Amino acid sequence: MPVPLKGEMVSEEAGNSVVEVINCPYFILNRFDLSGPLSCATDGTSFHVLFIVDGAVEIESGGIGMALAKGSSCLIPAGLGDYTINSNATAQVLSVKLQ
Repeated sequence: MPVPLKGEMVSEEAGNSVVEVINCPYFILNRFDLSGPLSCATDGTSFHVLFIVDGAVEIESGGIGMALAKGSSCLIPAGLGDYTINSNATAQVLSVKLQ
């Protein structure tokens, strides 16, 4: 069941929405409500930690993919750069990065 975390809508396109739930001096927590692929990127200053709250996704970068089911988590290295969160059905992901 998706988490009803409220926050400020950051973007919405192609059936996906990004909601900023927490923005404090130490970290940012975003909620991704997905129904298709979402392009993301690290900028070299912070890793991203992804928590799969509902559904299933595949994290893809450079032609390599990793499937993640509900309840899984994943650390995206700060130096990775571009990656995609792919979802064929509805999924909810929480993403944390340092400020």
